[in-house]
Amino acid sequence: MERSEIQETAPGKRISYGRESYYRPDPLPPSGDLALDSDFYDLLADATFWLGKLSGVSLELNVPSVLYTSLLRKEAMESTEIEGADVDYNALYSLETRSLDEGEDRYSIERSSEADTKDTQEVLNYEQAVEDGIEMLDSGGEISISLLHELHETLLTDVPDDRVDTDTIGAYKAVPNHLGNFLPPVPGEVDGLMDALLTSSPP
Repeated sequence: MERSEIQETAPGKRISYGRESYYRPDPLPPSGDLALDSDFYDLLADATFWLGKLSGVSLELNVPSVLYTSLLRKEAMESTEIEGADVDYNALYSLETRSLDEGEDRYSIERSSEADTKDTQEVLNYEQAVEDGIEMLDSGGEISISLLHELHETLLTDVPDDRVDTDTIGAYKAVPNHLGNFLPPVPGEVDGLMDALLTSSPP
């Protein structure tokens, strides 16, 4: 996101930070009603329509679990590719379905030190983190800071070293980062912003 793309009406402001400036959102909860334009409602209606179609297909085929895992895998692969992973769909399934040689187990295979397998591991970690989070919520748990840190640790375990700050696995970032030209809130802001997000959201 280019800095110029942050609209004047965005709920936040840019704060000078050295030679750069970072975006700090306004405090939560919002002080007034959100102003949503017609384009938003058009997108919402379109998304609702396709979710209804998807729900109907899953019931008709009676394979909702297969459909769910396929969509989760696609999301996991696209998310890790944003972070620099290079994962081949066929290679991922090959790793999961290959027969074990004597003395091998699935854990040792998935934790291989080869770079391409580490990229694959990142996808598997993503899927595992989502499953763990859903299981926790289904069992009556709540979204909390500790849960997010735990899932973050699951996500980053054994992924390539050049994409991981080992000091912050399972914790908030310790140094500023950027997404393209967009600088999100700096480390000193994150604790308060996350606390506000979780406490202002309905259970």
